[in-house]
Amino acid sequence: MHAIALEELGGWALDADARRGLRAALKDAGRAGGALVIAGGPGSWQHERQPGDARAAHRDFHSLLLAVVAHPAPVVAAVAGEATGFGLALAAAADVRLVAADAAFRVTEPGSALETGAYRLLVRLLGRARADHLVYTGVPMTGEEASALSFASAELGSADAERLADTLVTPGAAAVKRAAIAGLVPALTEELQYDAWLALSAAGEAP
Repeated sequence: MHAIALEELGGWALDADARRGLRAALKDAGRAGGALVIAGGPGSWQHERQPGDARAAHRDFHSLLLAVVAHPAPVVAAVAGEATGFGLALAAAADVRLVAADAAFRVTEPGSALETGAYRLLVRLLGRARADHLVYTGVPMTGEEASALSFASAELGSADAERLADTLVTPGAAAVKRAAIAGLVPALTEELQYDAWLALSAAGEAP
């Protein structure tokens, strides 16, 4: 089992420095193999939209999400506090989400859902109606609501995530992960490429 602590990535709140640290940590996890835990306390899952995010979409946000989705073993996210922007997308890219009592998931601005890759993943996990409600209204989805929608398991933390991940270091778990992502990565890659173009167009930066 390999663990990534968001607070230790060298930046803050999933800014550019933190994302560089996450990229390096994901490479290490890929070489190590086995189940992966991504954990963070309140504040560490929050990402505020920045100028230039539209141009960074496919190069930065989307490639990181695809690395999480394509990890060869189950990925468990332990979320505390509010997950916004890329933090929301990162949680959605995991295979299992365990959330603290104070967890919430929120889209701060519709365009950010395209830039970060959150929209496609939310549609896959929640269905279009619920995903569109989150994207267009900005109303947070609480941990309790996320649990009721089978998006997450409520009131569980990083220690629970590591215990769960320890049980997933089996050939059977790896086989289920392979089944889960069969055909998903190419399809998701194509969708995210289109979304990156849409984000640039909305920002007036499309070539």
